[in-house]
Amino acid sequence: MLQFIDAKYTYDTKLPTDIEPKVEMYERAYTTNKYGDYILCTSDEYFIVPRDCALPDCYDDTKYNKDKQLNFSKYEIGETIKITWKDVTSLDKENQKVISKQVCSQMYTEGIFLENHKHFLIIQNPETMRLSPTPFKNHPEKRPMYYVIPKCAVTNLIS
Repeated sequence: MLQFIDAKYTYDTKLPTDIEPKVEMYERAYTTNKYGDYILCTSDEYFIVPRDCALPDCYDDTKYNKDKQLNFSKYEIGETIKITWKDVTSLDKENQKVISKQVCSQMYTEGIFLENHKHFLIIQNPETMRLSPTPFKNHPEKRPMYYVIPKCAVTNLIS
């Protein structure tokens, strides 16, 4: 079984109390691509999960501590934050031939740093772009009010 944590967003104008990212669980067989990301298969689609978002690695502070590596504490609440991060990617079965070459979506998010939790960030009024795979596009297409991003998915803090 593979467990992982994924980003989420909401269009609610008030921050929901149940905003913490949900742990997803897959009991189906999985493999890895050449980057070490997990490839999961369901009956009608594939998911590519960033290896750093797989549990327990994501929550094991002794083994993996992005908070110290990336220093989220340098940002004040209410300040603009800009990050790049890896998102879980889904592909339908028609893309089966290229699945081993696929990578997680590379994302860019900019918004107001609202909350800093132990394992995730909450960004208010975020603008998020998928940088790769191309084409570049907003994600989601309609701008949400809040984006919750696991710290384990963050790859860079942009000054």
